[in-house]
Amino acid sequence: MKKLFAGIKKELILLGRDKAGLTLLFLMPAILVVVITMVQNSTFQLMKDNLIPVVIVDKDNSATSKNLISEIAKIKEFNITVKSTLSEENLNKGVQKGTYKVGVFVPKGFGDFTDNTSNVTAQQIIASINDKTYGEISKSDTVRIQLIFDPVMKLSFRTAIKEGMENIITGMATKQMISTLYAELTDREIPDKIYKLLSQKPHYFEEKIKDNNGQTVIPSSTLHNVPAWSVFAMFFIVMGLGTNILYEKQQGSFMRLRTLPVSFMNVLLAKVITYIMVCFAQIAVILAIAFYVFPSIGLPTMEWPPSMITFIIITFLIALAATSYGMLVGTLATTIAQASAFGPISVMVLAAIGGVWVPTFAMPEFLQKLSIISPLNWGLESYYGIFIRHSTILDLGTYVLLFIMFSICCFSFTFASLKKQGII
Repeated sequence: MKKLFAGIKKELILLGRDKAGLTLLFLMPAILVVVITMVQNSTFQLMKDNLIPVVIVDKDNSATSKNLISEIAKIKEFNITVKSTLSEENLNKGVQKGTYKVGVFVPKGFGDFTDNTSNVTAQQIIASINDKTYGEISKSDTVRIQLIFDPVMKLSFRTAIKEGMENIITGMATKQMISTLYAELTDREIPDKIYKLLSQKPHYFEEKIKDNNGQTVIPSSTLHNVPAWSVFAMFFIVMGLGTNILYEKQQGSFMRLRTLPVSFMNVLLAKVITYIMVCFAQIAVILAIAFYVFPSIGLPTMEWPPSMITFIIITFLIALAATSYGMLVGTLATTIAQASAFGPISVMVLAAIGGVWVPTFAMPEFLQKLSIISPLNWGLESYYGIFIRHSTILDLGTYVLLFIMFSICCFSFTFASLKKQGII
């Protein structure tokens, strides 16, 4: 045991000498988790907190257009500004320059057109009941609202805004049509009580997001990014571990260690334990940022997982896999340039296809299938299971087996390579 502790001490001393590399191992993931979380959180808030500015130019100034503006203002995602004196040309220029994010231009005659359309539809229905024909509205009489979007606005936002507008106008037209039908069939105006019933919007859906315990969970930008960049940070130790092993090979340290009365397995075990400790230190730093820094800069705070034992086991397996991969890279590399380039680049590629940079569901189908080969994807999904879905270790059994198999394969290739090189 003393020999193992001495080996760990040796590894810690080597780590301490490379202060720049050690700083990078902790600093880069910490910066990434803060920056990316802030960016994603602003996107979440954009959809949640009335932060989509919508400028409406009403040139019709009819009861229908005013009712339309009133209904649009009820949409909680919009921040409405009415500028009826603005011309269509200036509205287009303002949106194009980014002064306005969304422009809605209501042309003159829109109210008459919608009222006429509803009345004609009602008359067509009555004529059909009586086996008669009724004329249709000429396409030349069509008056359309202009929806103008900032070019940088995402397609999902544009689609949501357009569908919201269409639902409002369709609802208004339907109520007008029913009022006309009621008047035609009864020779009376529709009573206010019935009109109010038509104005009510039934709620058919109740949104719930459930974890494995049946509890409602609302994922935040923090819950998505802290697991992602924690896994990335642990695998990024390949940069330090790979160059460390290659340096010792080139300096002949491994050969000198063979002359000492200590098993070489002891030397490798000390290296594994040291870098697993580094991985735990990395995730401790990221969690500390999530718990204590995020609330002070307006980001959602982190919550401890319900099972700390599951969290520790999964973290250990991720750290073991990351360490085994780092040792494999350091063993196979023949130059410092190879180790320092291939290791970080391969981790970034695995992170990209594993869903760290972009969620896997947003990737092409081919990359979604390919993501299963990335150990970073296994770690990310495991942490999502722990923090968001509240999964147990049994629920994560597939990922546990994958990590164990991956680590065994990496260590096996490492030992085989060291043996071939005559080091063990």
